Amino acid sequence: IDEYAKRLGRYCKLDIIELPDEKTPDNASEKEELQIKDKEGELILSKIKDNMFVVAMDLNAKQMTSEEFSKFIETQGVMGNSNIAFVIGGSLGLSQNVIKRANHKICFSKMTFPHQLFRIMLLEQVYLLFIYILFIELAIVTVVAIALFVALVVTIRKLDNEKNTSLLGR
Repeated sequence: IDEYAKRLGRYCKLDIIELPDEKTPDNASEKEELQIKDKEGELILSKIKDNMFVVAMDLNAKQMTSEEFSKFIETQGVMGNSNIAFVIGGSLGLSQNVIKRANHKICFSKMTFPHQLFRIMLLEQVYLLFIYILFIELAIVTVVAIALFVALVVTIRKLDNEKNTSLLGR
């Protein structure tokens, strides 16, 4: 996680806020589990600011490819949603109040992962989105530079033909 925080520091401000899981007793009833999720949800919601675009990690949401994820986050930035909070639930998942607060929901996998591993998977995808965006921008700049060079060569050749002098050293 520290390595990704260091890498991402070049591209964005990254805050990782870890909240403690509520203890779930063995053989907890559905009612007890719901109460635990609600209590965790209140704690999560207390850390979310009003101006945040919230993306909840939800097993019932749509799965995305890495490229779709990158395009989605890039689109949010273009739309002015630059303060994005990714929310990972506790071992029981997210409360309905957190799900309702979310602006968007994403499912990385239908499988369950340990929180440490999932954080690394999420950070990898966020890192890849910056690399993807930089690659696209570099490709656009390269295409523009090639187009400018071609336009320059065409202009020089046109001048060369009009003046009958060799500006290109032919």
